[in-house]
Amino acid sequence: MFCTTVTTSLYPKIFWEKVWLFTYKRPFTKKRSKITIDQYSSISLAQARGKREEFNTLLYQNIDTVEYREELVRKGV
Repeated sequence: MFCTTVTTSLYPKIFWEKVWLFTYKRPFTKKRSKITIDQYSSISLAQARGKREEFNTLLYQNIDTVEYREELVRKGV
């Protein structure tokens, strides 16, 4: 099993929107990447933490969260 550094933080984006941002290292390339969970005001901290746990589970299975989310969009889920 590999070790990843994972944090959930608020990050100001364009137009000063605050979002829940998930940052991590990609499983195979070890490059840092980030993915937006949702807008800060639309979900609670508990819901953001739940998404973080979901993403961590995928990472521990060597599944890149960005690629996983793009695959879901392609399938229309």
